Amino acid sequence: MSQKTESSYDILHFLILFGLALLSIVFLWPGKMSPDSMTIYGLAMGGNYRSEWGPLLQFIWRGADFLIKGPALMLILEMAFFWGAVALMAQQFLRSKWFWWFPLLFLYPSILISMGFIWKDLYFTFGYMLASGYLTKKTFEKTPLSGKEYFFLMVLLFFATSVKYQAQFVLFFMMGWILYLSPRLSSFKKGLYALILTAVMLLSIDIFHEKIMCDKTEETYSWQKVKIYDLAGITVRSGDNVIPPFLFNGPDGTKDQIKAKYSHLWEPLITEADSPLRFTKNEDERRELIGAWRQAVLKHPFAYLSHRSVVLYKTLAGSDVKSPLRLFLKAHRLPTWPANMTIIFSYIFGLPLSLFYIWLSLKVRKGTPAAVPLFVLNAMAVTYALFLFVFSLASTSRYVYFCVTCLAFSHPFAYLCWRKRKERDSDAVITDARGKK
Repeated sequence: MSQKTESSYDILHFLILFGLALLSIVFLWPGKMSPDSMTIYGLAMGGNYRSEWGPLLQFIWRGADFLIKGPALMLILEMAFFWGAVALMAQQFLRSKWFWWFPLLFLYPSILISMGFIWKDLYFTFGYMLASGYLTKKTFEKTPLSGKEYFFLMVLLFFATSVKYQAQFVLFFMMGWILYLSPRLSSFKKGLYALILTAVMLLSIDIFHEKIMCDKTEETYSWQKVKIYDLAGITVRSGDNVIPPFLFNGPDGTKDQIKAKYSHLWEPLITEADSPLRFTKNEDERRELIGAWRQAVLKHPFAYLSHRSVVLYKTLAGSDVKSPLRLFLKAHRLPTWPANMTIIFSYIFGLPLSLFYIWLSLKVRKGTPAAVPLFVLNAMAVTYALFLFVFSLASTSRYVYFCVTCLAFSHPFAYLCWRKRKERDSDAVITDARGKK
C-alpha cells in the first residue's frame, strides 16, 4: 500500500468515526434526564453548588444552558469525550480488524444502557478514557509529553476526578502513566512524583470545592448515607438494633421497620415519605453516627461483611440493567435480545478477566507497548471495584460503569499482549530445540 493510499485509508477511517459520533448524538438527542440529572441541573441553575454533585460539572452546565437550554450541550460534551477516546485508541489498530471494536463499544450493552444520561459517572468514566486514549497514543509512539500535553491532561483529569468521589482511588494510576512517559526519570522517582501529583491534585480539588465553589450552608454530608445504610444492613443481618435512637423518624422505631425497608437501595430507608430513618441534623449527631458505625462493625463484623458482600455482588452482577435495557431497546424499535445477555457483560465475570489481563500485561511488559494501557485500564477497574466494597451506597450498575468500560476498552490490547506472549513462547521452544542439537 503506497503512502498516499495509506493516508486516504486513514482519513476514511476518521470520517467513519466522525459520522458515527454524529449519529450517536442524533440517536441520543437531546440527552436523557434522571432524578440525579435534574438535581444537578437544578443546582447549576440556582448557582448553589454542592460537592457531592460535582461543582465543576454544575458550573459548566450553567454556562452551557445560556447557549442552549437543557442537556443538549452536555450530551455533546459527553459524546466528545467518548468518541475522542474511541478515535485515539482505534488509531493504534488502523491496519487491524480490531479497529472496529472501538466504535462498536457504543453498542456494548453495559455501556449503552447509561449512554446519554447527564450523570457524573459518565463524565468521570469517559474523561478518564479520553486521557487514557491520549496516553495510549503517546505510549505507542514512544514520545514524551510536551508542556501543552501535560497541561491538557492535568485539566482533563482535574475535571474528571472532581465530578466523582471514587475517582480519587484510581487517579494515581493515571499520574503514574503520565510519568511513565518521562524517560529521564528513574522508576523510583516516577512512583514518588506520581504520589505527589496525586496528592496535590486531590488537595486542589478539595480546596476548589470547599473554599471556592460550594456553599457550606448547603452541605449535606453525603458520607453519612453509607454509614446509615451499613447500620441498617448490620441490624437486619445480626438481629441487633445498632441504629442510634435519634436517627429514627419516630420514638417507636424498631428493627422490623428497618427490615421492611432494607433493600439494594438506600433511599427507601431515608428519603421516602414512610422511611423509618432520617439524616443527622448537627455535628454532635454526626460524631455519634460515626461512633455507632465503628462500634457496630466491631461488634458484628460478619454481619457487616455479609451486608457489604451482597451489595458488591449485586453491583458487579449488574442486576438492574436487564429491564431498563429492554425498555430502551423497545422504545427505539431495536431488537431486545441483547437485554437477555447483560449478565455476560457485567463485571461479575469481568473482574477475574481484569485480573488475568493484569497478569498478562506484566508478563509481556517489555515486549509490547500494548502492555501499558492493558495494565493501567484493568488495574484501575479492579482497584475501583475493591473500594466499592466499603464505599458503595447501593447495588446499581452505575457504580461499576467505570470498571466495565475500562475492561471493554482493553480487549484489543489484551489481544496484542497475548500474541506477543505466544511469539515469545514459540521463540523459546525454537531456541531450546536448537540448543539440544
